[in-house]
Amino acid sequence: MSQTMTIREQINGLTSPVARELLGNLADALEDAIFIPNSYLPERFHNHKESVVGCIAPREKGRSQKIRGRSVRSINRSRQFKVCERRAKRNDFKAAKATNVEKYSANPSSIAYDVDDDRLYNAQLRFAKVLCKYGIISFED
Repeated sequence: MSQTMTIREQINGLTSPVARELLGNLADALEDAIFIPNSYLPERFHNHKESVVGCIAPREKGRSQKIRGRSVRSINRSRQFKVCERRAKRNDFKAAKATNVEKYSANPSSIAYDVDDDRLYNAQLRFAKVLCKYGIISFED
């Protein structure tokens, strides 16, 4: 089974630096030019900024329109940022877990728990929000 490569991976795999630069510029321009309206996007990708799409030449002024949506480039950037952020958090968690396992395996008779105050506070907030959401406690409690 062959692995599917993205256009960026195919462009980066070219041996000619001139071709790589020209096709990279073309891909950048296409990502900026393709505009997706909010009605076609999931709610988390909505952008409430108005943008002019269509023909923007002076003689064709009546053919352009303003719509709300995002370019393909902005969607790709936001998704890549979120993926990198999640990976960094996961790697930090794995590193902390590895150090705890090392520490606990060195002295199994006594386990000293290191408290991460920020993580504990965030967990408590999430727990309280779930309780409020399902009506177990009220917001004033």
